[in-house]
Amino acid sequence: MLTFIDSFAHYASGDQAKKWTIGGSGVSLNPSGGRDNRPYLSLTGSGPMITLPKQSGQSQVVLGVAYRNTLPYWGDMLRIGVAGDHPPTDPANGPPYIDDAVTLRSISDGTLYLHYEGWKLQGGSYSGIQANSGIITLPPDNIQVNQWYYLELKLTWSGSDNAMGVELRVNEQTVFSDPAPVFVQSGTGYPILLGDFSYYYVLLNVGNWQDLYVLDDTGSHNTDYLGDSKVICVYPRADGSHTDWTPDTGTDHYARVNEHPPDDATSYVHADTAGAIDTYFFDAVTLISDIQGVQLNTWAQKEDAGQRQIAAVCVSGGADHAGANVKALNTSWGDTREIWERNPDGGGQWTPGAIDAAEFGVKLVT
Repeated sequence: MLTFIDSFAHYASGDQAKKWTIGGSGVSLNPSGGRDNRPYLSLTGSGPMITLPKQSGQSQVVLGVAYRNTLPYWGDMLRIGVAGDHPPTDPANGPPYIDDAVTLRSISDGTLYLHYEGWKLQGGSYSGIQANSGIITLPPDNIQVNQWYYLELKLTWSGSDNAMGVELRVNEQTVFSDPAPVFVQSGTGYPILLGDFSYYYVLLNVGNWQDLYVLDDTGSHNTDYLGDSKVICVYPRADGSHTDWTPDTGTDHYARVNEHPPDDATSYVHADTAGAIDTYFFDAVTLISDIQGVQLNTWAQKEDAGQRQIAAVCVSGGADHAGANVKALNTSWGDTREIWERNPDGGGQWTPGAIDAAEFGVKLVT
């Protein structure tokens, strides 16, 4: 199931923490110069992090993202980590609460390696330990500067007290794979184990980034690698069949919500009646045809006291389809996401034509 995607196209550098759980440092969102001359994210320091809840029955997570560096680089590239509750309880000291993570790191010669963080059980107590994989070479020339590569990192697990399986693909070619690698802390011989957890996170670091997806193995669609992918961002082009919200000025609803990056309270639509819906037709989708999902991003805040909740709406096949996520708003602007992996009108795969004919928007729930 797709859980998160980002084109890095529709918001400004200072807005990253409104979409991601936390923002990063040395962040620049560039309007052109990426793949297909599309926007991309540039990082010179620790980047943004998104946290996502663990789903019932989930046993893996896959991160896919396009990567480029402009200088030889030695250090962290990207990380998938798990955190939250880490039973079993330490017999001596209680729950260890240690994050488990796999970090992809580069060496300045263009080779890669995996850095693994977890915990060990020694003498009845748990403690955090770290280890590295061997050097990963990429034929024929390793990672070269000023070239885009599509990276896909997959972590799998089978429950508490189990080692984490790791697989890395570069440009759809598997370069590292071990279903249960026994990374051992140097000098101790203790294998690094994976604890149970309640959420996981994705963190980017130094480099240029574009076309990011995150998925897990729950649901019926998008449960494993998607391969080299593009995330295309489109914007409202016309009013749809629902116009219950009120523009801050003028009569065109879509024209108050299609600016990019979002300008917050400069142009907007607003509503105070529960059940009010506003929908819009969007620009045509180009560059892709094999579409794995549609994510609607809604930039919103509340202005009054009391609870206000919104939900995404898709109008397809003449019917309204409410999104599953109901978002409670606060008094600061932020991003709300809803993903439809398949067209809710019949459940078929999305096509550019179906997206062009559909409407997407927002409903005030309370």
